[in-house]
Amino acid sequence: MEAHLALSSMTMIPDDLNTAIHHYQAGRLPEAESLCRQILQIQPNHPDAFHILGLIAHRVGRNDVAVELIGKAITLNPVVADYHNNIGEAYRSLGLSEEAIACYRQALSLRPAYAEAYNNLGAAVHRLGKLEDAEAYYRQSLALKPEYEQPHVNLGRVQSEKGKVEEAIASYQRAMEVKSNDGVRVLMATALPVIADSRGHLIEARRRFLEQVSGLAGENLSIGDPAKEIGTTNFYLAYQGLDDREIQQAMSRLYERACPSLNYIAAHCQAGGAPLPDRKIKVGFLSRMIGDHSVTAALLRGLIAQLSRQAFSVSVFSFPHERNSNCENVSACADRVVFLPAMLDVARRRLALEQLDILCYVDIGMDALTYFLAFSRLAPIQCATWLHPVTTGIRTVDYFISSQVSEPEDATAHYSEQLVRLEHLSTFYFRPAMPVPVKSRKELGLDEGKTIYLCPQSLFKLHPD
Repeated sequence: MEAHLALSSMTMIPDDLNTAIHHYQAGRLPEAESLCRQILQIQPNHPDAFHILGLIAHRVGRNDVAVELIGKAITLNPVVADYHNNIGEAYRSLGLSEEAIACYRQALSLRPAYAEAYNNLGAAVHRLGKLEDAEAYYRQSLALKPEYEQPHVNLGRVQSEKGKVEEAIASYQRAMEVKSNDGVRVLMATALPVIADSRGHLIEARRRFLEQVSGLAGENLSIGDPAKEIGTTNFYLAYQGLDDREIQQAMSRLYERACPSLNYIAAHCQAGGAPLPDRKIKVGFLSRMIGDHSVTAALLRGLIAQLSRQAFSVSVFSFPHERNSNCENVSACADRVVFLPAMLDVARRRLALEQLDILCYVDIGMDALTYFLAFSRLAPIQCATWLHPVTTGIRTVDYFISSQVSEPEDATAHYSEQLVRLEHLSTFYFRPAMPVPVKSRKELGLDEGKTIYLCPQSLFKLHPD
């Protein structure tokens, strides 16, 4: 969170507030909370105290509470730009991008030269896939505050997504000039072309990738929260049509050393190798892609609907995002759907409390948060499947569930996991509802006498061969 904690007005107890701010910034959250509650006993309508309590709630993943508390601060003093910026961050963590955008705009109306709010506004529209708008807001942030590190990093991420690798690396280098950051060094090393010009271009990009990652592996890197500091995965490797095991395992080993907290083990998994219990097996499916996404249509909804409820208790875990009808469809098929806080440490501890027997990562590699969660041992049996169709390289993922019809004979060597080849694809599609009435070709402006071909794919999925 881009939290800014200047006091909003002259107060009777500035020393206690400053001490609370100091505790919050140092990570001493119980001490900060205690002081704020003492302040509210003396001044029940103190906006800064509510604001700091809201920031504390956000820090521990209680974003609904953060919205309520910072909202009280805004009601008491609506002209403080920091309040609007920070409640926007809480909304964004709840997956409510439009609400967050409105808050950032309000913060900027109160403080037009607010570099942090421009960066956060860029991040919110970036999440919605509006890359051009995101880039513009990041540049506005940097125009106001060139020494601000985060917009340089975010700009690099946008440029990387647009396939502008050299421009992305230049932005990461500028971020490093502001502040040395091992996460940014990893981003620089792992930038991949989105659409390769040729097979030779693809091979050279992979050679550079592995060479640079191997170089970083020999250094003493330190990354606190890779989901935040790196925020990306090796997504495009899966579309290059080559054996990715060496690269994926090299990345996994690098992250394990650079971020020891990834190696978290839930208490119920520490004995190791325990047989499944004589009761319903508690299986969890984890995906950030619940909703209007092929993950939901192709696998998640039908699979969980068809699993035996005599044998399994089925939970689905995701992260806050804009809800839609497919979210409701998944909820109707599962025994329960749980939305985890979109914070790595809080999410893995929350998952550990579930004491799952089996945890299935539906799409490791499509999202940074689920990728880094998979490094922890959160269930005695952990598996991945083909909705990101490449090995994870992560030693805590035990099985990769695939199909005989989609694997070559030598496929076992391509996986760090134990490969399970089902006889058929693990899909169960529900028949979609057809629009009524169905429009004719003439109504759609299409020639009645011609054959129409459609290739509804993203360009990065079209291999240069």
